[in-house]
Amino acid sequence: MLFLLLALQACSTAGDGGAKDVITVGSTRVDLNQAKRDFEDLLSDLPESARSQESIKKEVLNQLIDHYLILEYGKKHHIKISDATLAIAIKTIRKDFTDEGFKETLLRGYIDFDQWKEQLRQRLLQEKIMDEVTSKLPPPDHSAILHYYETHADTFTTKRQVKFKQIVTNDLQKAKKVLERIKRGEDFGTVARETSFAPEAENGGLVGWVEKGELETTMDRALFSLKPGQISTVIHSPYGYHIFQVVETRPAGIQPLPEVTSQIEKELSRDARDAFLGQWLKELKKHVKVEMNPQILQMLEQ
Repeated sequence: MLFLLLALQACSTAGDGGAKDVITVGSTRVDLNQAKRDFEDLLSDLPESARSQESIKKEVLNQLIDHYLILEYGKKHHIKISDATLAIAIKTIRKDFTDEGFKETLLRGYIDFDQWKEQLRQRLLQEKIMDEVTSKLPPPDHSAILHYYETHADTFTTKRQVKFKQIVTNDLQKAKKVLERIKRGEDFGTVARETSFAPEAENGGLVGWVEKGELETTMDRALFSLKPGQISTVIHSPYGYHIFQVVETRPAGIQPLPEVTSQIEKELSRDARDAFLGQWLKELKKHVKVEMNPQILQMLEQ
């Protein structure tokens, strides 16, 4: 959500000279002020180095037309974002900011709250429309999942892995006392809930699977020297004082299909959704009249 705010803040207000309509999509008429705001909003999603390229600007203009086509479809089919939904989205974004920080972020983007709020509503509405249009797409079947798995073996090749629990404290003496409790036979998960400040403490200290080389060097060396069930000594890292328990190990190799099925389903569903929306937009363009000022790109850049 922070990203969404930063993207939307890039929109800036134009002068009074932008009142003339420059884009018409069906019944939607867009004046230059609005077109500039929306164009800059889309540009802001791109790296700074790409924004000045003419080919990129033309592609962004096409995306802008697609955006208006989608909103026009929503208008005709009475798809809306309720005030309650918008309020929840705003609250979710603002929780990452103080009141002053939020206001300052908007000021840095030369955008007032009402303008930002409307941009957010449009983004939420576009996503809702696309969700409704693609809601009846069937999920990928097993044969498609299996084919993807077999043809993307490199994607699922892993290094050695360990599944582990940890207790993290900010004090060496406390860590030593915690280790003594575990050595006396106390349950690792119970002690983790009572003493660890790490976020996984509420889950008994269970971190999950990590690959060799993924963690800080001291932690990595300690973890991959343990066998399942073994408890480490107190290990110091930049994050605090750790006590590890290895739950399970896995040799390097290819992840089993059941473990990556959900990941593959998401990838295939995203590809199917993108392909469907691309074709759907082509069909919309055949039935919805689109008109643009011939000098639209130059006008948007003024």
